[in-house]
Order: sequence, then structure tokens, then C-alpha cells
Amino acid sequence: MLPIIVTDRLKLLPCTLEEPDRLCGLWMYPGIREFLFSENDISRDKLAGLIAGDIARAGERNVGFWTIEANDDPAAIGFCGFRPMEDKTKIELLYGLKPEYQGRGLAMEAVTASLEYVWTATDFQGVYARSEASNVKSLELIHRLGMRLHKTGSDRMVFRLDRPA
Repeated sequence: MLPIIVTDRLKLLPCTLEEPDRLCGLWMYPGIREFLFSENDISRDKLAGLIAGDIARAGERNVGFWTIEANDDPAAIGFCGFRPMEDKTKIELLYGLKPEYQGRGLAMEAVTASLEYVWTATDFQGVYARSEASNVKSLELIHRLGMRLHKTGSDRMVFRLDRPA
């Protein structure tokens, strides 16, 4: 099970199979949803199934997702975490904040804390992130993290961050 992570301004709460609705609600939230899936219409049931599968597979590798709360408010404002990629030896970073919380450095704070967890609690040698060119805010965060372009595809770019020495 993932730990609760507390930062200066945030609390990251582990997502569990018993409570996929909180994460599902965030993944369906306008402003977050548009960059997560290539499908225009994805049902809540299908999304809940994807989340449950991701949580189960991630748990096998000691990673997963957290919902993000502001320290002074228990409402979920976003999420961050890791899911196994097609090659199960690699993990992908996913994150998103409700638009009204963007631009304050909160995503960077949450992602940095989750990466610290990965580097100390797992043996992954790198973390990947995918982004569409149109997701400017995500690309800015990816670059601030120091991720390097790994490859480009027809619809997304893939970045990699190596484990710190």
C-alpha cells in the first residue's frame, strides 16, 4: 500500500481498489479528461474498470496513484502517480489538477513528492511521461522536472527521467 504523503501545501492520499470513484471523478473532470484518453466518449464504467486494472497492476510493483488535496481542504483537487506501461518493467507518470488549481506550482509539488517516493521505495531506473504537443502546461512541467525527449509518435511525445545518481 502506498503511503500518505504530506508536503508544504498538499496531502497525497493513496487510491485503493475499494475507492476508485474519487479518482474516476477526477479523470472525468473537464480540463483533466481532455488530455488523458484518445477516446472522445468513455463511459464512467469503462473508466472505473481501467482505473481498477491500473491500481491492481501498479500495486504489484509498489506504485500507484494518489489523489491530491490541499492541506486545509479535504476536497480532491487533482491526482498524480504511476501506472505500468505496456512493458511491465517501466512506469508512466500521470498527473492532473482541476483547472482552478493550475498555475500555482501545486502539480510540481505533488509530482516531485511522488517521484521521491519512487526513487526511495522502488528499483525503477526511470520514469516515463507522455504528452500531446497541445498540452502546453504538462510539457512545461515535464521540462521543469528535467525529463528528456525519449521518442515521438504520431500523436504523443514520450519523455524519460532517469533515477538520480
